[in-house]
This record gives sequence, C-alpha cells and structure tokens, in this order.
Amino acid sequence: VEHPVTEMITGLDLVEWQLRVAAGEPLPLAQSDIRGDGHAIEARVYAESPHAGFLPAPGRILGLTLPEGPDCRVDRGVDRHDEVTPFYDPMIAKIVVRGRDREAARQNLLGAVLSARVDGLDTNLAFLAALLVLPEFKTGTLDIQLVDRSLDRLVAGNAAPRPEAVAAAALTWSRSLASAGVVGDPWHDVRGWQPNLPSRLMLYLESPDGFLPVILKGAEPIQFFWADHALSLGEVVFDDHVVAFHVGGVRHEMIVVQGAGDFHVITESGVDRLKVGDPFAAVADDASLAATAVAPMPGKLTQVFITVGQVVEAGDRLAIIEAMKMEHVLRAARNAVVAQVTGALGDFVEEGAAIVAFDKASD
Repeated sequence: VEHPVTEMITGLDLVEWQLRVAAGEPLPLAQSDIRGDGHAIEARVYAESPHAGFLPAPGRILGLTLPEGPDCRVDRGVDRHDEVTPFYDPMIAKIVVRGRDREAARQNLLGAVLSARVDGLDTNLAFLAALLVLPEFKTGTLDIQLVDRSLDRLVAGNAAPRPEAVAAAALTWSRSLASAGVVGDPWHDVRGWQPNLPSRLMLYLESPDGFLPVILKGAEPIQFFWADHALSLGEVVFDDHVVAFHVGGVRHEMIVVQGAGDFHVITESGVDRLKVGDPFAAVADDASLAATAVAPMPGKLTQVFITVGQVVEAGDRLAIIEAMKMEHVLRAARNAVVAQVTGALGDFVEEGAAIVAFDKASD
C-alpha cells in the first residue's frame, strides 16, 4: 500500500515488479541485493476537517499547489477544478520525501506539507504540520495511540485563541496583502496606506460573541489590537510559513497555515484555528438554524430513528448519513418535537440540507 516509501530509498519500482511477476517473469533481484539509502516518510493529504472530528470535506478544488523537488515524490489523482466527491475516499495526494536520516526526512516533509495548498475545501494539511512538530514525533517516541493522546495539541479546540497566535495570523495576512499591492501607487496599494497617518490594517475573526476586529497599526514595533489585548510586536521575521516576533522581550515563533477561510497557527504546545469572517455578509437566522438538523456533509441517508410527532431530547440520535466509508450520526441539539422528516432511506442528501425540522422545544 505504501510502496512509495520503499521505492524512495531503494530506487526500485515495486508496482512494475508486481506486474512482471504477474506476467510470469522472475524477480530481478534477491533480497540480499537490495540496499536502502536514507530515510523516507509519507503523508497523506485528505479532504477532511480535523476540527470537526475528521469528517470528510468534499467539494471542488479551486486551487492546488503541491511540492516538488529531487527528494520529494507526489502521487495524486486530482487536479485543480476537480471535485472530491462523497462517493470515494477523499484522499487528494500522497507526499513522500527522503532524507539522509529520519530527522532530515521529517524536516523535508514538514517543508513539503507547508508548501502545499488546497483552495476550496478543508484539508488535513495543518494537522499534518502540527503532528510533524510534536516533540514525541521529533524524537520518535511514538506509537499508534499518539494521535489519540495528543489530539488537544494537534487539532484546535473551542478555547479562545492565544493573542500571540492571532497576531501571527494577522502578520501573515498583512504580508500576503503587501505582496498583492502595487508598489509606488497608493491608490492600488492594499496595505492600508493613509496620507500623513500610520498604516492601519483590519481583518475580522469569527467568535462566539460575533465578529471581532484585529488591527495592526504602524511600522515596527507594530501595534496589535484584538479583543482586550494590545501588544507591541517587534523584530518581525518571516521565514516561509514561519513568523517570529518579540513581545515584551519574549520571542514567539509560530507556523501559520492558511486554509479555506481560516488560519491554523501551530506551535509544539498546540494549534489555534482562526476563522476569518465578514461582518457585512448576510447572517443566518439562528432561530431558524436551531429549528432544523442539517446534514454536515453530503452522503446517503441510511437510517432514520425518529418519526413526526416524537419528542426528542438533546443528544438523541435522529439519523445516520453515510459517506466515504464513514457513518455520521445526526443528533438533536436541544429538546424538541419532530415536525418533519425530509428524505427517504437511500436518498442522497447535500451538505447543509435540512433532514429534520422541529416544533417548539418540549418541556
């Protein structure tokens, strides 16, 4: 299954060998003739949402950038504008790298993962980067339970992000805007140019309290404002996807991965996910959303556990949707009375489709 890892350190094509053996030819080499050179590691890039329990995230790939290089191999089955459907495994690509030893291979894989970008849907790229910088992974003191034990350090939770992480994302966003500007033309410069005033950049992050602005003002030290936090950011340095800066004499260094409408900020101690929002966009009616249970992903409706008129409590099973060899249980978010069940068993439902509608909450 993972033949590219062996092929990277031996220079052999195992698939070709399989075909030749199947055609009746003998193996061209004996085991004693095979020599390995270096260390290889493989990572699989998936269309999935680690922050949502690794649910598949099908959709259309709007942009695709994958790593290249002499010690890097990428096997893929999709391209830009292709669609990852809910009918098959959501793997986008395999990234395989080689290094002189395990640490060199780990660093090469981290660089390869960070240079990859998939626009249009969620992926596990930030999760892979967080795993590669985990101290246990660095030292090789790992086992098959490592991800389960370390999930709180590999996937962003619901806690408020660290202000330093927000600052790192804002600095990265500012840098990307600067690269899109037109040097020397203030009317086309997107970097927040103002006559006779310090530059001022603002973006909005979604939060439980609504949209919170993040503001960067001036040159170094850059003044950072977010929620109740005000920081002075000095000695800002960018190195590919790594941003470093000083706050009060303390140096912070973070990996920033920009995804589909969000940022993942990674350190050895954990991951912060920052979702970029638009306060001027149409806002869904929370009351209407609470009155329905919707499909979290496209898939087949395989089981329905409730009927119209039934009283359900928060956490009760409502239905099961199957997609990409996975079953997702749809549960009631609150106590309510079932008013309508949409769809029949075996129907294909789209992401966001209302499966169950509720009347007022039950007493």
